Amino acid sequence: MNTRIHLLDLARSALSSDTVLAVDANGRMARCDPPPGLSGTTAVDYGPIVGVVCPPGARAVAYPVDVALSNPSGRVAASIAVAVPRHGNPIVTGPDHPELHPRIDVHTMFDLGLRSLGEPTPPPDQPLIELLDRIWLDRVLSVTLAADLGFPPRWPHLGSLHPALPSLTNPDRLARVRSGFTATWESLRHRVATAHVRWIGLPPRVAGWLDEGSFARWCMADT
Repeated sequence: MNTRIHLLDLARSALSSDTVLAVDANGRMARCDPPPGLSGTTAVDYGPIVGVVCPPGARAVAYPVDVALSNPSGRVAASIAVAVPRHGNPIVTGPDHPELHPRIDVHTMFDLGLRSLGEPTPPPDQPLIELLDRIWLDRVLSVTLAADLGFPPRWPHLGSLHPALPSLTNPDRLARVRSGFTATWESLRHRVATAHVRWIGLPPRVAGWLDEGSFARWCMADT
């Protein structure tokens, strides 16, 4: 079942039917619908795969995703299909291509297929502090652009904008304070999943469906 030909056939079927399809060891395909109420609730549209739980005997899953593809005349909207086996390498295919080799990072899309199969995803690529630094820099940029000309915001106000390191009283302390930050992606995922922290476009039950690695890549993709 994990041959490229079988995966391409599964992906093409998902693309033509515009649904999530799982296949078992005997080659039988089954439609897998996402839980009710999740449509349109996420910041990034990964298609109908979000929240899906495949049957226990599923060997692979395929699902359509709407993207923008580049061609000589520019970028055009298109539907592609991602096929993820329980064990092995996933593939991406399009309506006019046997197999696509995207130039962008598509690991987030692969993550969702693994989660639908109940499989773990690779660990986070970056520490949690990298996400919080991105949020901080976005805040710094916002207040700087909003400041009157000739009167830029200064420390410690800029340091106080950091969501996790409000004790940044001067820029020289940044490296030292960052090195002591020990919170993990899993701790944040749990807080989002239990609605103790709100992440725009990531409902609590989706955070609960993701694991640490897929949650981390989802959040980083959002920023």
